[in-house]
Amino acid sequence: MMILRSSPPSPFGRKVKIAAALLGLDKEITIEKTDTTDASDTIRKQNPLGKIPALILEDGSVLHDSPVILDYLDHRAGGAKIIPSEPNARYAALTLQSLCDGVLDACLLQVYEGRWRPAEKHEKKWVDYQAEKVNAKFFIVGPADVLKRYEREVEKAPFRRIKAKYSFRSYDELQEMFESTTRYREVSDHFLG
Repeated sequence: MMILRSSPPSPFGRKVKIAAALLGLDKEITIEKTDTTDASDTIRKQNPLGKIPALILEDGSVLHDSPVILDYLDHRAGGAKIIPSEPNARYAALTLQSLCDGVLDACLLQVYEGRWRPAEKHEKKWVDYQAEKVNAKFFIVGPADVLKRYEREVEKAPFRRIKAKYSFRSYDELQEMFESTTRYREVSDHFLG
C-alpha cells in the first residue's frame, strides 16, 4: 500500500487525492497526516524540502511534488488517463497544471504572509504582487474557459469520469453543483474524505 504524506488544508495534497480517486487508485493509498511545521515529523526524511505532498511507494522510495506524483499515478493506472500521451495535448495539460499550481502557490504565499509575519512587518508590495498573479493568470482564464480548454486538450477523460459519476450535462450544471452546499459536500467528502 502506498502512503500519501499530506495535510487536509493542502491544495496540492487534495490534487493528488482527486487524481487518485479519478484513476481508481484511492483504495491503494493510505493518507498519513503531516505537520510540516513540526521539526520531528518524518516528512523531512522523506522529502528533504519538508514539503507535502509526498508519496511513499511500496518499495520505500518517495516521490514528492504533486506533478511528479500525478504523473506516477497516471502511469500506474495505465497511462494517458489524466495526462495525455500525445505530445501537443500532454504539454498543454502540463502547462495548464503549472499555471494552476502557480496560482495555488501565490494564494499560499499570501496566507503565509499573514500567518507567519506580524502585521506591522507585512510587505504590501509583495502581497499585492502575489494577488496580481492570481487575478491576472487565473481569472482571465476563468473556470469555464479552463474546463473547456482542459476538455479539448486533454481528450476529455477526467471530465467524462466526473460527469459519469455525478451526471453533469454541462459546465453550468457542474458550477451549480459546486455552488450548492449539499452536492459540494458530497463531492468534497468523496474526493477529500
